Amino acid sequence: MATSPWIRTCVAVLLQALMMCYLMCHQMCIVTLQPIVLHAGVGGAGIYARGFRRSTTIPPVAAAAIRSASDHNRPFNYVIVMLGINDLLREGKSAEDVKSGLQQIYSEALNAGSNVIAIPPFPAPGFVSKDDYKEAERKKLADLIKGMAADANGKQSARIIVMDLEADRFNFYNMDPSERSRWLDDGLHMTEMGYNILGRQIARVIDGDWKKRR
Repeated sequence: MATSPWIRTCVAVLLQALMMCYLMCHQMCIVTLQPIVLHAGVGGAGIYARGFRRSTTIPPVAAAAIRSASDHNRPFNYVIVMLGINDLLREGKSAEDVKSGLQQIYSEALNAGSNVIAIPPFPAPGFVSKDDYKEAERKKLADLIKGMAADANGKQSARIIVMDLEADRFNFYNMDPSERSRWLDDGLHMTEMGYNILGRQIARVIDGDWKKRR
């Protein structure tokens, strides 16, 4: 199905892994929206964690990108946010701490009329055990993200769409070592196969949501 000439679809990608951003940009082209993708990821960064090569956190980067698009009267249709694992693991922040930063980004996007694709952080079995308190905080953060979506949706046309991928195919703790190695290359970051599947999942969600809105 061809996209009408007047439709401009922009996707702001706020993902921490540069490989993920690259593959997602590639895979996004398979949907009928023919999106323009802005790569706003910063490797190693988070709400509190600073990037490895670019010493910044994500909130100011996100705010600048969203405001710039809005100021030019070309707001993003979707802002994809997958943040928090660096803050939980490296910075030792709590789920509540991370929630406050995510709320800022979500609000910035919603107020600009952009929908938010919220992806809770995946398990990191190569860095923390299943019964580690940091894993408990990661699960709590996932619940908090769902709660923020429930509170925000219905108050304006833009909404938060939570992709609970761990309940689908991304529950790495429940995989045997050989299967897990196909998905994770270091116990945290995914392999090319994993990022490829993630990109396709996100593309399907955006494609389906866009068709509902037309």
